[in-house]
Amino acid sequence: MNSALDDPPYFGVAVSWNAKRAHDDIVRSGADPVELLADVERQLTPTDHDWLADRLTVLWKSSTPARSLDATTWLHETGRLLADLPQSILAPAIDEAVRTAGDDFMPGVGSIRKIAEPKADALRRQHERLRLAVRAGTVEQPANPDDSEGVGGIVAGLAASWRTRA
Repeated sequence: MNSALDDPPYFGVAVSWNAKRAHDDIVRSGADPVELLADVERQLTPTDHDWLADRLTVLWKSSTPARSLDATTWLHETGRLLADLPQSILAPAIDEAVRTAGDDFMPGVGSIRKIAEPKADALRRQHERLRLAVRAGTVEQPANPDDSEGVGGIVAGLAASWRTRA
């Protein structure tokens, strides 16, 4: 499914993504675009605040010495700064940040966001393209072979260049 939502390379040249072509590719693969869209929307569900508070509390307790500072402020601020990320991305990002923290077991917000943000951005882009593909599949759109943005334009350009060589 991802390949239908990525920018397609044809003959080594990247061409513009096309919603109708993506819809047709998804259907040809045997998947249901509407079900895929619902799945991606579930993955984009905002982080549950109780889950995040529990996860950050475990991090705090496991990485700070006994009788250290009160965790309330740290928990509040860290939670506030991470709450906008989808939980499906935040959970593994926290784990990865802990694994790669080295001597600093407690990863900072920046290191967690550095891992999570590119994945969240990619998921949001996938969601938007999938939404457009679903919409394109509900409206009959004739293929335009002279579409300079799509495969037809590349094929037409190659055909024209071959004609000039002959």
